[in-house]
Amino acid sequence: MSRHSWRQIFLALGATAILAVAGAALAGVSSASPTAKAQLAGAPKFIVRYQGSLEATWHNYSPVQLPDPNHTFRCGGGDGSGSLTSSVRPGSKKFIIRVGKEPGGSWLSIDFSRNTDKNGMDENAVVTSNRTAQEWYMRYSGHECKRFDFEEPGCGAHTVVGGVAPLSSVNGLNSGVSPVYRLHIGWPLEPETIGCGDGITYPQDFGYGWEAAALRLKQLYRCGLRMPRRCRMTIGRERTYVHDQTDGDTRYTSTVHIKWSMTFVAAGRG
Repeated sequence: MSRHSWRQIFLALGATAILAVAGAALAGVSSASPTAKAQLAGAPKFIVRYQGSLEATWHNYSPVQLPDPNHTFRCGGGDGSGSLTSSVRPGSKKFIIRVGKEPGGSWLSIDFSRNTDKNGMDENAVVTSNRTAQEWYMRYSGHECKRFDFEEPGCGAHTVVGGVAPLSSVNGLNSGVSPVYRLHIGWPLEPETIGCGDGITYPQDFGYGWEAAALRLKQLYRCGLRMPRRCRMTIGRERTYVHDQTDGDTRYTSTVHIKWSMTFVAAGRG
C-alpha cells in the first residue's frame, strides 16, 4: 500500500483542519466617525496586555498484521504521534482601546483603531510554535512485509510576527447598553507546514466559542471612570479537550490544552 493511501486510511478520523481564528474575528466593528471619535476623546483608555499558549498531542495506532499461512499477502499496521505547541505575546507596539458611550445615547462601544490595521489586527504580535511528529507503517517491498518510516522534513520551531486579533469576539463587538462579549485571543497557531504529520483533533467549536471568556463592557467602563489610572481587569480561560476514538482496529487519540489571559490596564482618558 502506498504511503499516501495508508496515511488517508490511518488519519481519516484523526486529522482535523485547524480552524482559522484570526480572519473574520472582529465582525461588527467599524471605524468610528469623526463625531464618535470626539465623543470618545474623554473616554477611559486601556492598554490591553495579553498572552496565550496551546499544547496539543496526538497518537494514532493500528496493530501490525504480518503474513501467515492463512493470509499470505496480509501486511498492515502503523503508528503515528506528534505534538504542537504555540504561544502568542504582544510585540513592541501597545494595543490600546477606548471604551465610551456613543454620541447622543447610552450605548457603549469599543474603539481600537489607533494602534491596529484596518481589520483590527495587532500586526506586531509575536507567535512562537513548534511541531514534532514520528510515523511509520508496514507495507510490502521485495516480497516482504517491512516497516517504513515517514520523513518529516517540515517539523520544527518557528517564530513569526503576524496578524493577531487580541479581541477576537464570538458574538461580534457590537454596541449596546450593557454589552457582554465572548472573547478569546485569535492567533495563527503556526505558519503553514508541509511534510510534518498532523493527527490532532480539535473541538468542533474551536475558535468559535470553545475557549472564549466573557468581558462585561459596562463593568470595565465604570472601572475606568472611577480609577482612570488604577483600574485593572483580567479575563481569561484555561480548558482541555480529549479525543479518544476507535475505528476497527485503529485508535485515534489527541489532547488539546489552551490557556490565555487578557488584562485591561487603565491609562487615563482620551
